[in-house]
Amino acid sequence: MLLVGALTDVEPALSHLVSSASGLVHDWTLDAPMPPRDRSGVVIIRDVDRVTLTTQDAWVSWLTAGNDRPQIIATSRAPVFPLVGAGLFRSALYYRLNTLLLDLRAHP
Repeated sequence: MLLVGALTDVEPALSHLVSSASGLVHDWTLDAPMPPRDRSGVVIIRDVDRVTLTTQDAWVSWLTAGNDRPQIIATSRAPVFPLVGAGLFRSALYYRLNTLLLDLRAHP
């Protein structure tokens, strides 16, 4: 799942989503090591639009290795698809995260 929007909009939605989660919730930030695998948990990838290509490759490997797949919720302040088109975001990671897109940006 990919949540796009301002922090003030993303946080309440994220809190609601993880409030009913079973298992551990791992809150990953840009300076953190990769989380442990726990298929019953949730991994939150914060600010995915700011993740380096090298770290994106690590996430793709992490997501494809083994059978244990926790629920993944990624957050971004800006749309990620334009980054894919510009070669700044791995399409393999984008399509793994974008199984459900929740765009919380205000639209006129």
